[in-house]
Parts: sequence; C-alpha cells; structure tokens
Amino acid sequence: MGRFLFQLIGTLITLSVIGFIGYCLFTRLFQSFEDKEQQEVAVVSDKNTKEKVHNSDKVSATIKNINVEHNVKRDGAKGMLISVEFDSKNLKEETLYCMIRFYNDDGSPLVQTSNNEKYRSINGNVIVGDYTSPDYDECKTRTTLFIPYKELPTNKVGRTDLILDASILHYMSNTEYDVLNRSNTYSFYLINDY
Repeated sequence: MGRFLFQLIGTLITLSVIGFIGYCLFTRLFQSFEDKEQQEVAVVSDKNTKEKVHNSDKVSATIKNINVEHNVKRDGAKGMLISVEFDSKNLKEETLYCMIRFYNDDGSPLVQTSNNEKYRSINGNVIVGDYTSPDYDECKTRTTLFIPYKELPTNKVGRTDLILDASILHYMSNTEYDVLNRSNTYSFYLINDY
C-alpha cells in the first residue's frame, strides 16, 4: 500500500508539473498571437490614417489661445514673444511641433529676406516653431516662441500690416506628420520710422 501511495503521489506531481508547463506554453503562445494581431491592426490603421492610435481613442490637439507680446528683447534683438496654449488628448510623450506662420495682409505667405534658417520654412517663408511633448494623456500645454522683428520683412518706412496663425503638428517619423489643429488668424502691424 505504501509503495502504491508513493507511486500515486509521484504520478500526480509529474502530471501537475506537465500541466503547469503546458499551461505556461499555451498562455505564452496565445498572448503572442494576440500581440501580433494588435500590431497588424495598428500598422493597417497607421497606413490608412497616418495617425497613431492610442487607447482606441483618436488623438487631438485644440489651440485655445494665442498671446502676442511686442517689443521684447532676447539676446540683444527686439521682437515678438508669442505664447500658444492648447489642449491635447492621447498624446502623452508624443512629438508635437508648434509652428507660427506669417502672412502679408492680403493672405499671401511672408517670404523671408534674411539668411537665418531658424526662421525659414522649406518654401522660403517666415516661420517660427519649437518641439514640445505633453506630459499626460489629457493636458494643457503652453509653448512660447520668439521671433526678432528683423526676420519679418516690412516696408522701409511707415506701417506694415501682417497676419500670423499657429498650427500643432504631430510627428510620427522624421518626415511624416499630421496637422492636428490650426488657429484662427491674428492680425498685427509694425511701424518703421527710420
């Protein structure tokens, strides 16, 4: 009886170990297929929408306010300090770019006349921008940008009316991005009296 009981306990322990190993392997295999399926859905979604999917909700950014402060000095140059406030959703630690574009009063892009690439778009127009990354899935972000007046082509003498707007770009790679939001325009003028 003792020998039979010993063999029975040994068999039960062996079956338990084999069952546990089988359970672990099956769980890992099932999880691997599930992960692969989720990755394929994400890849298809990225190709179709060019937008990352976060927690099955769409990403968004909404510009709430633009504040412009004139005659600010930075590094010896006088210019404009532009603050852009926006709300974001599902963009935690994502790469965003806050960009300000400038236009003539007729709506045509303001073409840069200086050689400073920091304030020039690839098309040669005047821009200023900076990268930012929200700290939370839903949060308010403020980006402050400075542009010297000398980077804004104006009439030699008198008043020049100009327009600016802000955009929030979401970068998925170095070359691929989506424009998440574009603000209303903000009109301002500069006066040269020399």
